[in-house]
Amino acid sequence: MNHDSHVNRIMQLEDRVVLTYGYVDFVRTIYLGGSHPDHFEPTIAGHSVGSWEEGVLTVDTVGFLPGVLSHRIGILHSDKLHVTEKFYMDEAKDELVRDYILEDSEYLNTPYIAQDRQKTSAMPFSEYNCTDLTGSNSIRPPSPKR
Repeated sequence: MNHDSHVNRIMQLEDRVVLTYGYVDFVRTIYLGGSHPDHFEPTIAGHSVGSWEEGVLTVDTVGFLPGVLSHRIGILHSDKLHVTEKFYMDEAKDELVRDYILEDSEYLNTPYIAQDRQKTSAMPFSEYNCTDLTGSNSIRPPSPKR
């Protein structure tokens, strides 16, 4: 949720909440009022379902592709990662709070429990507009033979 100085955008729609992270234009959808389908394609963001209760959005996410939890300290996660989150506003501090629990039997001995906070921003959301260098656009053409 926290990406330095980049502003995130949160849109509440009738059947889902869409989080667009200001860093690398990462989009995450939280489907409201349901459960995880029996079959779905794992993704970097996983599959998230949520429900509102007294101003708190509780979110359950599974179905991750294996990846990196923290680039800074090199913590990995498996496809067994399970994340439970609670999003709510701390009105006194004008902050969006996320309490979360990470569970992954392949990489974590115990659940990792933490919280992060973000101030609301007067700055508008703006797209990161990064260039994806993971595909053929990052391959150098062969050097001319001399």
